[in-house]
Amino acid sequence: MTARAKFSEAPIASSSSTSTPNPNPSNHPDHNDKKFFEGHAKAMWAVAYTPDSIRIGTGAEDNLIRIWDSKTGAMLLELEGRSRAIYALSFLHDGTRLVSGSVDRMLCIWNPHDEKLVGKSWSAHSDTILAAVYSPDDTIIASASYDNLIRIWDANGRRKTLKIADHPDAVQSVSFSPDGTRLVSGYHNFKVRVFDVRTGALYLYGMQEFVAGPWERSEDIRTRWVGCLTRGTDFA
Repeated sequence: MTARAKFSEAPIASSSSTSTPNPNPSNHPDHNDKKFFEGHAKAMWAVAYTPDSIRIGTGAEDNLIRIWDSKTGAMLLELEGRSRAIYALSFLHDGTRLVSGSVDRMLCIWNPHDEKLVGKSWSAHSDTILAAVYSPDDTIIASASYDNLIRIWDANGRRKTLKIADHPDAVQSVSFSPDGTRLVSGYHNFKVRVFDVRTGALYLYGMQEFVAGPWERSEDIRTRWVGCLTRGTDFA
């Protein structure tokens, strides 16, 4: 039986006829409602849309990955088999594969349509995996970890092609440039670096790194994380 996410709805006040129209109205039929759905028994650490925006993947401390219908909130699949919390998710650009990384230090590739692993999972790092993302052409995967490393993997053969070790702290997040030639990374010490994907060389932009903080409560370790970097940033 298909489960459904728990929604709470709060209508957004309608704008008056004299107000300026929204220049980018949503095509979603429920764009006048705010919807919040609860999908796991414990904290969620990873979320990802399929490229067509039809499905959402979530990973959590309950060791589960769930696939949801983004329009209705229906839970379509539950992917089991991990023994530790899921911290990283990324869909292939055609939506047929999903890579996950977790506290158990393993990378897994899933078929998000039939709940099955594609091949075997593999040990990718010596500590918790905090980020994993496909390149724009889907040929490689970049993973990042508390072990202060970024590793580049062949997306099909799971063969490590590059290790980038020049990091000042745990690597919290990674993202490819649109052309796939560069990789931007964010750190536990609120610094950001950009690397050449082919060689691992650090790009120089007048300085080797730039600081994305500190914030008001820099003594609180949670405020030091550069926790989310989105694909598409270009620093050229």
